[in-house]
Amino acid sequence: DDETLGSGYIAFEHFVPLVPNVKIFYSQMTTEGNTLLSGSFTFGGQLYTAQSTVFTEADIVSTDVILYYEIFDNDLFSFDLGVNGKVIDGDFTVIDQASNTQCMESLSGVIPMAYSKLQFGIPFTGLGAYAEGSFLSVGDHSLSDYQVALTYSFIESLALDMTLQLGYRNVTADIDDLDDLSSDLSFDVVFAGLELHF
Repeated sequence: DDETLGSGYIAFEHFVPLVPNVKIFYSQMTTEGNTLLSGSFTFGGQLYTAQSTVFTEADIVSTDVILYYEIFDNDLFSFDLGVNGKVIDGDFTVIDQASNTQCMESLSGVIPMAYSKLQFGIPFTGLGAYAEGSFLSVGDHSLSDYQVALTYSFIESLALDMTLQLGYRNVTADIDDLDDLSSDLSFDVVFAGLELHF
Protein backbone atom coordinates (compact mmCIF):
# COMPACT_ATOMS: atom_id res chain seq x y z
CA ASP A 1 0.00 0.00 0.00
CA ASP A 2 2.86 2.40 0.65
CA GLU A 3 5.52 1.24 -1.79
CA THR A 4 6.48 2.75 -5.13
CA LEU A 5 8.49 0.23 -7.11
CA GLY A 6 9.88 0.30 -10.61
CA SER A 7 9.67 -2.12 -13.49
CA GLY A 8 10.66 -1.99 -17.10
CA TYR A 9 11.06 -3.98 -20.27
CA ILE A 10 12.90 -4.01 -23.55
CA ALA A 11 11.65 -5.83 -26.62
CA PHE A 12 13.32 -6.66 -29.93
CA GLU A 13 10.99 -7.30 -32.87
CA HIS A 14 12.14 -8.24 -36.36
CA PHE A 15 10.93 -9.64 -39.69
CA VAL A 16 12.97 -12.87 -39.83
CA PRO A 17 10.57 -15.78 -40.49
CA LEU A 18 10.17 -18.46 -37.78
CA VAL A 19 12.54 -16.68 -35.38
CA PRO A 20 10.64 -15.45 -32.32
CA ASN A 21 10.72 -11.90 -31.01
CA VAL A 22 12.36 -11.36 -27.61
CA LYS A 23 11.13 -9.40 -24.62
CA ILE A 24 12.88 -8.98 -21.26
CA PHE A 25 10.65 -7.74 -18.41
CA TYR A 26 12.12 -6.82 -15.01
CA SER A 27 10.10 -6.05 -11.89
CA GLN A 28 10.53 -5.92 -8.13
CA MET A 29 7.81 -6.80 -5.60
CA THR A 30 8.04 -6.15 -1.86
CA THR A 31 5.59 -6.77 0.96
CA GLU A 32 5.88 -6.65 4.75
CA GLY A 33 3.63 -6.68 7.78
CA ASN A 34 2.70 -8.17 11.14
CA THR A 35 0.27 -11.00 11.69
CA LEU A 36 -1.12 -13.00 14.60
CA LEU A 37 -0.64 -16.70 13.81
CA SER A 38 -3.77 -18.84 13.94
CA GLY A 39 -1.66 -22.02 13.75
CA SER A 40 1.93 -23.13 14.20
CA PHE A 41 4.38 -23.49 11.34
CA THR A 42 8.07 -24.14 10.77
CA PHE A 43 10.19 -21.78 8.71
CA GLY A 44 13.95 -22.07 8.26
CA GLY A 45 14.04 -24.83 10.86
CA GLN A 46 12.45 -22.54 13.46
CA LEU A 47 9.04 -23.28 14.99
CA TYR A 48 6.62 -20.35 15.20
CA THR A 49 3.74 -21.17 17.53
CA ALA A 50 0.06 -20.31 17.30
CA GLN A 51 -1.09 -17.03 18.87
CA SER A 52 2.34 -15.43 18.47
CA THR A 53 2.81 -12.22 16.50
CA VAL A 54 5.34 -12.36 13.69
CA PHE A 55 6.74 -9.82 11.27
CA THR A 56 7.11 -11.11 7.71
CA GLU A 57 8.86 -9.60 4.73
CA ALA A 58 9.11 -10.79 1.12
CA ASP A 59 11.44 -9.14 -1.38
CA ILE A 60 11.13 -10.68 -4.85
CA VAL A 61 12.82 -9.83 -8.13
CA SER A 62 11.23 -11.24 -11.27
CA THR A 63 12.87 -11.30 -14.69
CA ASP A 64 10.71 -12.56 -17.56
CA VAL A 65 12.47 -13.85 -20.67
CA ILE A 66 9.68 -13.97 -23.26
CA LEU A 67 9.88 -15.49 -26.75
CA TYR A 68 6.82 -14.66 -28.83
CA TYR A 69 5.34 -14.41 -32.32
CA GLU A 70 3.12 -11.64 -33.65
CA ILE A 71 0.11 -13.57 -34.94
CA PHE A 72 -1.67 -10.38 -36.03
CA ASP A 73 -0.18 -6.90 -36.15
CA ASN A 74 -1.93 -3.77 -37.41
CA ASP A 75 -3.11 -0.42 -36.04
CA LEU A 76 -6.54 -1.77 -35.06
CA PHE A 77 -5.66 -5.10 -33.51
CA SER A 78 -2.58 -7.10 -32.60
CA PHE A 79 -2.15 -10.48 -30.97
CA ASP A 80 1.08 -12.00 -29.63
CA LEU A 81 1.57 -15.56 -28.46
CA GLY A 82 4.62 -17.24 -26.92
CA VAL A 83 6.38 -18.70 -23.91
CA ASN A 84 7.88 -17.07 -20.84
CA GLY A 85 10.74 -18.27 -18.67
CA LYS A 86 10.07 -16.39 -15.42
CA VAL A 87 13.25 -16.16 -13.34
CA ILE A 88 12.38 -15.57 -9.68
CA ASP A 89 14.85 -14.55 -6.96
CA GLY A 90 13.38 -13.80 -3.55
CA ASP A 91 14.26 -13.37 0.11
CA PHE A 92 11.69 -14.18 2.80
CA THR A 93 12.14 -13.12 6.43
CA VAL A 94 10.09 -14.09 9.50
CA ILE A 95 10.69 -12.49 12.94
CA ASP A 96 8.93 -13.50 16.17
CA GLN A 97 8.00 -10.19 17.81
CA ALA A 98 8.18 -11.59 21.37
CA SER A 99 11.47 -13.51 21.22
CA ASN A 100 13.02 -11.57 18.32
CA THR A 101 13.86 -14.91 16.70
CA GLN A 102 14.64 -14.29 13.04
CA CYS A 103 14.92 -16.64 10.07
CA MET A 104 15.50 -15.88 6.39
CA GLU A 105 15.11 -18.19 3.41
CA SER A 106 15.91 -17.51 -0.24
CA LEU A 107 14.10 -18.73 -3.33
CA SER A 108 15.55 -18.98 -6.79
CA GLY A 109 14.18 -20.76 -9.83
CA VAL A 110 12.88 -20.58 -13.38
CA ILE A 111 9.18 -21.18 -14.05
CA PRO A 112 8.02 -21.86 -17.65
CA MET A 113 4.75 -20.11 -18.52
CA ALA A 114 2.46 -19.45 -21.48
CA TYR A 115 2.40 -15.84 -22.71
CA SER A 116 -0.09 -13.77 -24.71
CA LYS A 117 -0.91 -10.13 -25.43
CA LEU A 118 -3.97 -8.50 -27.02
CA GLN A 119 -3.82 -4.87 -28.11
CA PHE A 120 -6.48 -2.61 -29.61
CA GLY A 121 -6.28 0.87 -31.11
CA ILE A 122 -8.75 3.57 -32.14
CA PRO A 123 -7.64 5.04 -35.48
CA PHE A 124 -6.62 8.72 -35.66
CA THR A 125 -7.00 9.25 -31.87
CA GLY A 126 -3.82 7.81 -30.37
CA LEU A 127 -6.00 5.95 -27.87
CA GLY A 128 -5.75 2.23 -27.25
CA ALA A 129 -5.79 -0.56 -24.70
CA TYR A 130 -4.04 -3.84 -24.10
CA ALA A 131 -4.16 -6.95 -21.95
CA GLU A 132 -0.97 -8.93 -21.41
CA GLY A 133 -0.21 -11.93 -19.25
CA SER A 134 1.70 -15.08 -18.45
CA PHE A 135 0.05 -18.12 -16.89
CA LEU A 136 0.93 -21.54 -15.46
CA SER A 137 -1.14 -24.23 -13.80
CA VAL A 138 0.68 -27.55 -13.42
CA GLY A 139 0.20 -29.93 -10.51
CA ASP A 140 0.50 -27.99 -7.27
CA HIS A 141 1.95 -24.90 -8.97
CA SER A 142 -0.33 -22.04 -10.03
CA LEU A 143 1.12 -18.73 -11.19
CA SER A 144 -0.39 -15.80 -13.07
CA ASP A 145 1.04 -12.41 -13.97
CA TYR A 146 -1.22 -10.14 -16.00
CA GLN A 147 -1.79 -6.46 -16.65
CA VAL A 148 -4.38 -4.37 -18.45
CA ALA A 149 -3.87 -0.75 -19.47
CA LEU A 150 -5.21 2.20 -21.37
CA THR A 151 -2.70 3.85 -23.69
CA TYR A 152 -2.30 7.22 -25.38
CA SER A 153 0.26 7.68 -28.14
CA PHE A 154 1.15 11.38 -28.20
CA ILE A 155 4.18 11.25 -30.50
CA GLU A 156 4.19 9.18 -33.68
CA SER A 157 7.02 9.65 -36.16
CA LEU A 158 9.31 7.59 -38.37
CA ALA A 159 12.07 7.79 -35.78
CA LEU A 160 10.21 7.50 -32.48
CA ASP A 161 6.79 6.73 -30.97
CA MET A 162 5.99 7.72 -27.37
CA THR A 163 3.01 6.24 -25.52
CA LEU A 164 1.64 6.88 -22.04
CA GLN A 165 0.17 3.93 -20.14
CA LEU A 166 -2.15 3.76 -17.15
CA GLY A 167 -3.13 0.32 -15.92
CA TYR A 168 -3.55 -2.41 -13.35
CA ARG A 169 -1.27 -5.39 -12.69
CA ASN A 170 -1.86 -8.55 -10.67
CA VAL A 171 0.68 -11.22 -9.74
CA THR A 172 -0.53 -14.35 -7.94
CA ALA A 173 1.85 -17.16 -7.00
CA ASP A 174 0.78 -20.40 -5.34
CA ILE A 175 4.01 -22.39 -5.49
CA ASP A 176 4.65 -25.72 -3.78
CA ASP A 177 8.27 -26.63 -3.06
CA LEU A 178 10.22 -24.44 -5.45
CA ASP A 179 13.82 -24.42 -4.20
CA ASP A 180 12.52 -26.06 -0.95
CA LEU A 181 10.10 -23.19 -0.32
CA SER A 182 6.33 -22.97 -0.69
CA SER A 183 4.50 -19.67 -1.02
CA ASP A 184 1.03 -18.26 -1.54
CA LEU A 185 1.37 -14.60 -2.51
CA SER A 186 -0.69 -12.00 -4.32
CA PHE A 187 0.35 -8.51 -5.46
CA ASP A 188 -1.99 -5.85 -6.86
CA VAL A 189 -0.76 -2.55 -8.24
CA VAL A 190 -1.89 0.44 -10.26
CA PHE A 191 0.85 1.69 -12.56
CA ALA A 192 1.72 4.55 -14.88
CA GLY A 193 4.36 4.20 -17.55
CA LEU A 194 6.00 5.57 -20.66
CA GLU A 195 6.82 3.42 -23.70
CA LEU A 196 9.39 4.42 -26.32
CA HIS A 197 9.24 2.64 -29.68
CA PHE A 198 12.16 3.02 -32.09
